Amino acid sequence: MRYNFACTLANYINDKEAALEMLRPLFEQIGTGLINHTKIDPDLDSIRDDPRFKEMLAAAEARVASEGGHKSADEK
Repeated sequence: MRYNFACTLANYINDKEAALEMLRPLFEQIGTGLINHTKIDPDLDSIRDDPRFKEMLAAAEARVASEGGHKSADEK
């Protein structure tokens, strides 16, 4: 739900700040599948080049790699 709301904020309401804040706690938990989806989801195009988005994405990728690669939030 948090992800979908962030997409709405970024794409339809054009509130990039709120979208990034909505994603921040999600990126601390998501697994490989959703990480890969965020890289290509057109609903996030407006924030994809934001340094904060890039930083959150890189941190999520590093976390997942350190956990063995494919854990999702509900496997913790």
